[in-house]
Amino acid sequence: MKKTTLIFATGFVLLWNSGFIGAEYGLPYTGPFTLVFWRYLALTLMIFMYLLARKRFWWVGWKVAAPNMLIGVLAHGV
Repeated sequence: MKKTTLIFATGFVLLWNSGFIGAEYGLPYTGPFTLVFWRYLALTLMIFMYLLARKRFWWVGWKVAAPNMLIGVLAHGV
C-alpha cells in the first residue's frame, strides 16, 4: 500500500468514526445538523484530495452512476 493511500485511509477512518466524540464535545455549542454538515464537509474534502492525488477523479458515466444512485436512495430513504 502506498504511503499516501495509507494516510488518506487513516484520515477517512478517523473522520468517519469520530461521530460520537465529536457529538459529545460539539453538540453543546451547535445544532446536530450543523455538526453533521461540518463533519461530512471535511470527509468530502478528504475524499476529493485522495481522488486528485491518485488521478482517479473523473465521471464514470450514467451507466455506472445510475444504479449506484438508486442503491443510495433505497438504502437511505426506504
